[in-house]
Amino acid sequence: MDSSKNHNGILKITAALVSALIVVVTTLSLFITAGLRNDIKEIDSKIFVHLTNHEIHIPRGQVVTKAEFDIYCYTSEKNLERVMKELKR
Repeated sequence: MDSSKNHNGILKITAALVSALIVVVTTLSLFITAGLRNDIKEIDSKIFVHLTNHEIHIPRGQVVTKAEFDIYCYTSEKNLERVMKELKR
């Protein structure tokens, strides 16, 4: 009888430890994921600045906003369309 009580006690303790471990691992994974998302946002921002500066041919020290780049893309696309129409004449 004492053996089964002892076995049940060990199972309860093991279940409690596994539950606590699951909570800790889940919390750590959430913090790691949040950190990775912030790192990805920083990398995305740096890539955007690099690519826009390369596309527009401005110095590295200047930063182009997304709105400015959108306007640049729109105007360059319209200019390209205009040139293509002129060439087709």
